[in-house]
Amino acid sequence: MTERKFVSIGSKITAVNVSIVLISIVVLFSISVLGLIYFKNDALKRTEGALEEQIRKSLECKAVALSTKIRIALKDKISAVGVIGECLKNRMCMYARTKNPSFIEEMKDKFPFFRKRIGARCVALYTKEGLILKYPLEKPIVPITPEKIETTCRSEEGCFVDFHVNEDGEISHSVTVPITCREKIVAILFVDFYPDDIYAILQAEQPEERSEIYAWMINKKGILIFDPPTTAHELITLKDNVDLSNPKEGEALAKIVRNHILKGETGSSRYIFRGIDKFVGYSYIKETGWGIGLTYPTRELFVPISDLKKGINERIVVILVVLSLFGIFVVFVAVGVSFWLSKRLVKPIIESIDTINHIIEGDISRRLETKHNDEIGELAEAVNRLMDSVARKLREKT
Repeated sequence: MTERKFVSIGSKITAVNVSIVLISIVVLFSISVLGLIYFKNDALKRTEGALEEQIRKSLECKAVALSTKIRIALKDKISAVGVIGECLKNRMCMYARTKNPSFIEEMKDKFPFFRKRIGARCVALYTKEGLILKYPLEKPIVPITPEKIETTCRSEEGCFVDFHVNEDGEISHSVTVPITCREKIVAILFVDFYPDDIYAILQAEQPEERSEIYAWMINKKGILIFDPPTTAHELITLKDNVDLSNPKEGEALAKIVRNHILKGETGSSRYIFRGIDKFVGYSYIKETGWGIGLTYPTRELFVPISDLKKGINERIVVILVVLSLFGIFVVFVAVGVSFWLSKRLVKPIIESIDTINHIIEGDISRRLETKHNDEIGELAEAVNRLMDSVARKLREKT
């Protein structure tokens, strides 16, 4: 007969209690971790959504403000050219009737003053006969006929000629103002401007050199007029002929340009361009057909979210460490309490076993204590009754 390995009841009780405590701690710890992760992700998602909404509204407002600045700059140019047109009106009407060449000689002296006064690149005057005056003479202007100017410029206040590349490779845009006599256009004043002031307005939105935060502008065909240098590219101007409405320049951005900006809409969008997630606020300048874009990488705008996520993760680590230490403490307490309880529970059993062994050895006078009011107490009473019965029968035999 093989001898069975003895395992103390106290050890079993301690093992069971500690196992229950450990399982409970693991379950509670897992639930706590999953709960913290869920609430963290939910809170960050809600916060990111609210921040994105605010960012998009802010970018839209900034794009509108930027387009307003450019409108004001263009309006100032039209006003300046209009003043020159008014100065020329009476003499031009007289020239239209008399064709007196002295008018041209007189204007040759005044055109340098006009050009300097309004900061123009070139000033020219067209009549039905064609170009009659220009200053400076060596500056080429956009090739345009008087008929084309007259048909495209019906407003007496003046109109714009889009950005263009001149024969000398310089980029400019123009303002034309019709000079009328008796409600009939007799001449067109054509003033060509350098784009530096427009570029400066756009460049001001770039907080630092080659920043990924910048403003750009397209003409009414979707060609980039201005895109400042960033880490991804050098300065892009009209000469580079970059068409943002063309999918090869980026399908997501091309859709925004075609479906929103070139349709005269104002708003904001999110897109991925060359692997970079970006926001763009956009607006439209109706007078010229130009589109304004204000680009911000999401990583720049989500810095608060990143900081918040880092802070939450650090706090979660602290909470988990505290929970772990608390769990270890609970396990030690559970082991101590289980050992104490098992010892207290097993002690009367051991005493009962000791008493029974003495009885087996012949000491029938020994009895078990019956101070326990539980199963152990009932066992002791049963053993005592058994021994009383045995003792009585032995006495009867003798």
